[in-house]
Amino acid sequence: MIEHDDPVLALLPAVDDLPISYRELPTRERAWRGRLMLMTWILTGNETYAWSVALADGEPHNTESQQLVASVPDDRLLDELRRRPLRGQA
Repeated sequence: MIEHDDPVLALLPAVDDLPISYRELPTRERAWRGRLMLMTWILTGNETYAWSVALADGEPHNTESQQLVASVPDDRLLDELRRRPLRGQA
């Protein structure tokens, strides 16, 4: 269900701490929404807000969010996460 082999999504909170609505999404949707969550969390430091942004549904939010996530390479996101570890990461 949750992709443990994806180095970016592996940095999300523990599976039991993930919102049920996220866990139930198709794989491709979890990929971009998980990245959007991490990007928002890095910028705001607020996990709850980050999940609300990542799980918001509807247009034009979905299309714009997918384009934003696609414009940020995984290496850049991983670098930011190394520089600014999130709660529970060292």
